[in-house]
Amino acid sequence: MRSHCPGRSLFGTSVGFPYEKKCTSRPEHLPERLQIQVFFGPGRTLVLFGASGESLLGSNSFRGGRHEEGIQGDRVLNKESHVKRDEISNLTTRRLSIYLRCLQTLEAAGVETVSSHEMAEQFHLNSAQFRKDLAYFGEFGVRGLGYRVPDLKHHLIRILGLDRRIRMAIMGAGNLGTALAGYGGFTTDNLKVTALFDTDPDKVGRFLRPGLQIHHVSALNPFIRGHPVHIAVLAVPTMVAQEVLEQVAAAGIRSVLNFVPVRLKVPAGVRLQSVDLKVQVESLVFHLPREGEDGQVLVDHEGKDPILHTA
Repeated sequence: MRSHCPGRSLFGTSVGFPYEKKCTSRPEHLPERLQIQVFFGPGRTLVLFGASGESLLGSNSFRGGRHEEGIQGDRVLNKESHVKRDEISNLTTRRLSIYLRCLQTLEAAGVETVSSHEMAEQFHLNSAQFRKDLAYFGEFGVRGLGYRVPDLKHHLIRILGLDRRIRMAIMGAGNLGTALAGYGGFTTDNLKVTALFDTDPDKVGRFLRPGLQIHHVSALNPFIRGHPVHIAVLAVPTMVAQEVLEQVAAAGIRSVLNFVPVRLKVPAGVRLQSVDLKVQVESLVFHLPREGEDGQVLVDHEGKDPILHTA
């Protein structure tokens, strides 16, 4: 492929780095000053972006040096896209969730279009990372305009799989389990907690709210036959966590969110993500000032827990 800028290849030393060059010979649809950022995604997909996040190749992309039709936003993660879900990291999907939340905020405020730089400035994001993450799934920007907020929100909902009802079951109806059942984030975007399971006879049979009942764990299989569950949430005591995980897997649930602070042996075919609150707190504690550092003095007031004061 030849560059429209004489004397320099578009895919030479600039690949992977943004650069700006004045073009003396160019097609009419390209701006006089062309700022380009090049990203390679899964399948060696080459996508060029302008300064505001729009694709510079329209509906075309390049794979391994071979010209093919570009990935369209509505054909994500299918055989035409050459991108499989397993090739997308958890970090990327988490950022997509953040982008979706930002777009929902913009839509609620009546914003119709937004550029990657405006997204970055308003929500403290990385504009280059934003464009790169979207490039895995298609071309969504409009040259000279940026992104249409409602359309990009719709695409992210489809990409994340939130365009269908996702049912969750919480294993454990203790303080944590019941708190999670009442979490508002599990009642939006087609996410719904359908049941809790426990072995405590004083809890089994109770309703936390209309339509949300605590069942005995032995009723998990019969319940799933009548009410399919996509995700199980573990909020049980440490000593029974492995047993409950195996029960969940045996019942056919393949996605598990684990809140139990213990290392578990994950059954084959199950995807497990753990949220260890104690580890997160200890990570913060590590970075707290300590006695003798930066003028900090540890003071104990009347036998109470010591606190830090600036000397």
